[in-house]
Amino acid sequence: MGHQRQPSWLSKQFAPSKVLFNVLFHGLHIGLFVYGWYAAPSQPCGAHTDPRNRWKQASDERLAGLNTLTFSVWLSRGAGLALSVDGAIIVLPMCKNILRWIRPKIRWLPLDESQWFHRQVAYSLLFWTIVHVAAHYV
Repeated sequence: MGHQRQPSWLSKQFAPSKVLFNVLFHGLHIGLFVYGWYAAPSQPCGAHTDPRNRWKQASDERLAGLNTLTFSVWLSRGAGLALSVDGAIIVLPMCKNILRWIRPKIRWLPLDESQWFHRQVAYSLLFWTIVHVAAHYV
């Protein structure tokens, strides 16, 4: 009689806020990977570079020896950049003070499910670790 059916696990995963989060989160990671692959700076921050020389990894003469390994280095650099970002943010969803400050400002993130967010970052860490390690063996 008044028993309401709970939404299934699968339908919860396709909630609009989670879909938006996944698109932005994984889009950011793919963008970081591409940046790490092509344009990872080989000079210190603030060093002036020739704007025509956008793809530092492939065009820097100082990296010519590394570039003989081609895909191995390029894949590992791209995955390494994504890993560094994930390593920096994996503990953030577990920090209650930060969540209390961010929650009212960013409503589209599923911040009420901080453990879910933490797991998403952990899955991303696992994926990019596999890519990074496998790249060293290519």
